Amino acid sequence: MDWKKLLLATALAASALAALAEPRRVESAVFELQQTVAGQPLQLNGAGVRKKLFIKVYAAALYTPKPIRQVAQVWDSPGPKRLRVVALREIDASSLGKAMSQTMSDNLPKERMGPCIPGLIKLGDVFAEKKRLAAGESFSLDDIPGQGTVVSINEQQVAVIEGSAFFGCLMYNYFGERPADAALKQALLEPDAGATAK
Repeated sequence: MDWKKLLLATALAASALAALAEPRRVESAVFELQQTVAGQPLQLNGAGVRKKLFIKVYAAALYTPKPIRQVAQVWDSPGPKRLRVVALREIDASSLGKAMSQTMSDNLPKERMGPCIPGLIKLGDVFAEKKRLAAGESFSLDDIPGQGTVVSINEQQVAVIEGSAFFGCLMYNYFGERPADAALKQALLEPDAGATAK
């Protein structure tokens, strides 16, 4: 037995496992590989950058119980989910809320828009109160079955949008036919499309 080759292979395997366990860095944002929502462990499905006219606005990550690789699975996959967003530059929170609302309305089937309106108003109020997100600040939206969408800013819960409809409405912003950012859409579905190991 070639002990040198065995030791080298063991060292390489340990290094690969360590790299897999490290958080994902997307620009200046760091996303843990696992998060817990409503007592259920979720894994990082994908992460990427939202750009507007070549300006890097924020990094976003999607957490799911099981890997989602196709758009249809975004809505069909059961269990809790989390969308986490980290600002890469100062963002006018009110403008961000309006932009998300516009993109949702551009992508949502007309028959689904009605149930989304109360949630859009409530989310708009949250962002209007926050006013601005400084670089490095974050917000999360958690889809919790039986409860609704829990909104947190800088890891502090600030609102609950009741009902099962709103998180699905929100996903049209990222996964609709005309998403806010097509590259981000791909990155949220493909782990290596928009993130690199720390």
